Amino acid sequence: MEVKYPEFGAAVDAAIVELGYTNNQVADLMQINGAGVKGEMVRRYRNGFQLPDAAKLDALAAALGKSAAELRFPDQARKNATNRAEDLTDVRYSVRRFVLEVVQAERDGDLPDGLIEAMQMTLDVALKLKRALNRSDSDEDLDRVKKLSG
Repeated sequence: MEVKYPEFGAAVDAAIVELGYTNNQVADLMQINGAGVKGEMVRRYRNGFQLPDAAKLDALAAALGKSAAELRFPDQARKNATNRAEDLTDVRYSVRRFVLEVVQAERDGDLPDGLIEAMQMTLDVALKLKRALNRSDSDEDLDRVKKLSG
């Protein structure tokens, strides 16, 4: 049999190995999630011979504790996770620098009235955006958050 989906198969195999499941156990979990498959079909997914339809992919992802995108496009999912981590590092650095500048301005007596309240509102929005990014599994969600953040 020809391997048609090697990246998908490798992602499924890695998740199954990580969890210590057998193909039949994964099939049982998929049935609980609404997709009736046998262990043989899980083997085909695992070896990259076959790609499940959308409903079965969702059930497989749920059984393995992954998102469908992580299984179907593992390289893109890793790249997105890396980009998110880099974005958060940049934000953390910027926030630290900003806080240090504000503390210095306060020491020097250079803070205008109302600035502290404006800063608090800004930090609240940044925290909401960070939480939204952490919960996001799709590029569409990330694009919406990026649009909100300007």
